[in-house]
Formats: sequence, structure tokens, C-alpha cells
Amino acid sequence: MKRAARWVFILVLLLVLFAAAAYFAGLRALEARGVRARLSAELANLFECQAEISWLRWDGRTISCSAVLTRDAPPIKIHASQVTMPLTIVDLWRNEWKIDKLSVADAQATFGVFAAPDSSSPPAGNLELREVDIAHANVLYGDTPQNATELRDAHARISRGDGGLIIEADGGTLRYGNAPAALLLNGRLTYAKPNLRIDRASFTLGDNSSIELTGNITFEQPHQVRAAGGIMIANAILKNIALLQHLANLAGRAELAQPKIDNVKADYDWNAQTLTVKNFVGEAKSIAAVRGEFVVQNGKLDGEFELGVAPDIVEKFPGAREDVFKIDRDGYVWTAVSVTGPVGDLRDNLRPRLLRAAQDHHAEEKAIEAIQEL
Repeated sequence: MKRAARWVFILVLLLVLFAAAAYFAGLRALEARGVRARLSAELANLFECQAEISWLRWDGRTISCSAVLTRDAPPIKIHASQVTMPLTIVDLWRNEWKIDKLSVADAQATFGVFAAPDSSSPPAGNLELREVDIAHANVLYGDTPQNATELRDAHARISRGDGGLIIEADGGTLRYGNAPAALLLNGRLTYAKPNLRIDRASFTLGDNSSIELTGNITFEQPHQVRAAGGIMIANAILKNIALLQHLANLAGRAELAQPKIDNVKADYDWNAQTLTVKNFVGEAKSIAAVRGEFVVQNGKLDGEFELGVAPDIVEKFPGAREDVFKIDRDGYVWTAVSVTGPVGDLRDNLRPRLLRAAQDHHAEEKAIEAIQEL
């Protein structure tokens, strides 16, 4: 029995020594075959940037590492952790290996002032890497928290196509500044330097709402990005807006407190610090419709709109039908409205006109006070 136990111990010891020898031999083979240098070069070529790869780890079937990719025009930095690819010791010894697909557990991309890129040129080499799969991708862009755009925790797949890099993503949340976060349903983008084309980007704000975004983004200068395209929003619900609750009370229509926006369409052009929106059309059926255009520059909005409101709502405002909403069309009564001021403190010319109409028609003091509170 003792002899048998001794043989078992020796056998286990030999297996441990063999495993250790295989492991260290595998690490030496990884370095000898230039896997880390090859991986760094192919990442650099795929993304057209500088790529730095940490020391490789190997578990017998898969190698893993972390990576940092940087570029100075436009300024971009990408941190990728747990970059893995299948590779066995047999592949290494036979020298029959290639890098054609990577998996990334987490990655974060930062742009503009958030990035600190190097100024050297990307290394040259023959591209074989065809696909990168990122389980948790984060993208940050902007120069202040107020105008920062953040895409967090999305699943992304990046591959090489005839037209450039193809980026497909789903899941995660998109937020601009302090606006409510939208859930990314799916998206497809194509990057061919210096243009990023949004072939499709679908989002939701919850419930049955949907947001469809298309367009082109051009990286014109290191710190300047231009984007142009179209946006469509359907079935969005406005909630927790004090003005709407007050309007619902004044008009006697409860649905005004949380109106359903059936559809919104617009064309946008975002150039540096200026956002121009044209062909803006929106409607909450049987409540209101709006058409027009506006510009947001340096945090200030200037817009000109046509506002159509259901006749029974307008009738709650004394004199408004006679003096303000004079045009009858498409089931609404219409008036022109100008909006201007800082985005967080907008002013319009509608309320003063409603107030003046109520006063001219000798409205009750209670009605005038209600209009002043709008």
C-alpha cells in the first residue's frame, strides 16, 4: 500500500512538473514566435493608430493581455482589458498560427480632451486580423460634462469590410449631457477615414418608444467633428414636466400632463459647437403639432416654429383664438412662435401674446394669473 501511494505521488509530481514545463515553454514560444509584436502591429493596422500590448498570459488554449490604442488626429485613446484569442501550443510549435479574431471583455474609447494620444505614426504591416468582439464597450466624447456624449456597456463587433471598418453594436445606454439615457437596440456604422457613416442606429427611451438615427460624421480636425443626418422619434412620452401639468390643469385635459409624442422627424447638422436642426416636424395627435427649425450655438438656442394646437385647448385661453391662433389647418389652429435663450432657460413670445389677448378681452383675474404661471 505504501509502495502504491509512493508511485501515485511520483506520478502526480511528474504531471505537475510536465504542466509547469509546458506552461513556461508555451510562454517562451509565444515570445519566440513574436505573438505580442504581431498582435500589436495588426491592431495598429486595423484601427490605424498606435497600439501597445502588455505581457501575454496563456492558459494552454487561449492567450490574453491588455491593450492601449492611441491616435492624435483626431485625438482618441482606447483602453482594452482582457483581450483574448484562441491559440494552442501545437499551433505555436508548428508555426501554423494566425490572428484573425479577438474577443475583448471591456473597452473604453475617449475622444477629444479626454484622450491623450501619442504623436508617432502607426507601424506598417500586412493585415490579417479580421474581427474584434468587445463584450463591454464604452465611448466618451465631449469637452465639458454638459455637452459630453457617453455610450456605456454596449456589445460591439468590429470587422474589416470593402468600404472600411464595420462596427455593429447592441445594448448599452447613450446619454448626452443631462438628458435622459436612451437604450441602444442595435446599430451599424462604417468607418473609412476620415468619415464615420451611421448606417443605422436604433434606440428606445422605454415603453414602445423608438429613435432611429442616420447620418455621417467627419473628423475634420483634431478637435473638430462634424455630423449631419436625420433623426426619427416615435411613441415617446413626456413625463415630470411642471409646465405640462399646469397646462393640463388649465385646459382641463389630463392627458396633457404626460402627452404621447407620436412622431418627430428632423435633419441635423452638428459642426463644432453649433447644432443646426431643419425640417423639424413633430406631433402629439389630437393635442398639438409643431414645425420649424432652430440653431443651438454656445449653449444658446434660437428657433422659429409654427405651432398648431387642438381648438378645444385654445378656447381655454380667453382671446387666443381671435388674436393669436388665427389659422385653421389640418385639424389644428396655428400661430408662429419664436424661442430663444440658454437651453436651460428658454424664452418664447407665445406667453406674452396669450396674456395680452386675455387682457384685451377682459378675462377674469384668475385666468390671467393662470397664464402668467405658464
